[in-house]
Amino acid sequence: MALLDAELKSLTNAIPMNEKFRSNLQKRFIKRILNSSLQLGLLQYLENQVERYASFNRKREKAIQFTINLLFVLVRLFGDLYALKQTKNHNK
Repeated sequence: MALLDAELKSLTNAIPMNEKFRSNLQKRFIKRILNSSLQLGLLQYLENQVERYASFNRKREKAIQFTINLLFVLVRLFGDLYALKQTKNHNK
């Protein structure tokens, strides 16, 4: 979880970080996404719905990126959990 947190923080320049370290985290993040069972279609749908919901009230716009990040973590962790369960079932 801490690694995922660091990877997400590396995606924004708002958090000060050594550039070489930031680059390594970003590369690792991309590699882990490509090797995971992440459902990009689901993430895109959720992101669109968050932006649609926030568009009804300007005060909600501040929370868009935070909400999208939380949904990303949730979908990624559930995907990892599902893959782990599939592996365990397959090995029985």
